[in-house]
Amino acid sequence: MVRDSESFKFNVALVTIDFALRHGVLDPDSEPDYQAIVEGMRGNVA
Repeated sequence: MVRDSESFKFNVALVTIDFALRHGVLDPDSEPDYQAIVEGMRGNVA
């Protein structure tokens, strides 16, 4: 929902994604873009 809609303001979306990563809501088995999300949150984008 965060990725596919405009229901969240940009700054709120980042906090929501961070929470989901830290609490295991998003994981490599359930999210095909997991690695890209983690790298983007860490600022490791090439």
